[in-house]
Amino acid sequence: MMGPNVNTPSKSGKRLAQLAAGSEGSATGKYFSNGRETRSSDLSFDEVKALDLWNTSADMTNLPYDLEAHAAATERPAFHLAS
Repeated sequence: MMGPNVNTPSKSGKRLAQLAAGSEGSATGKYFSNGRETRSSDLSFDEVKALDLWNTSADMTNLPYDLEAHAAATERPAFHLAS
């Protein structure tokens, strides 16, 4: 039995394909749950936790903390999250 927000691979794949194909409209930077646009949790807006996650991930993957400075030094474009 699946939980309330756990779907079959088929259903998850279909929803992902709909988002990737743009059938949900111009949804850049939006959060979807169960196929519907919804507000992300309050915890997801915690900038201190986000920075801690970023720095921990950088440590674990040996990536630089500041990707913009790294991009400038290597003449590669920096990755930006949609706002």
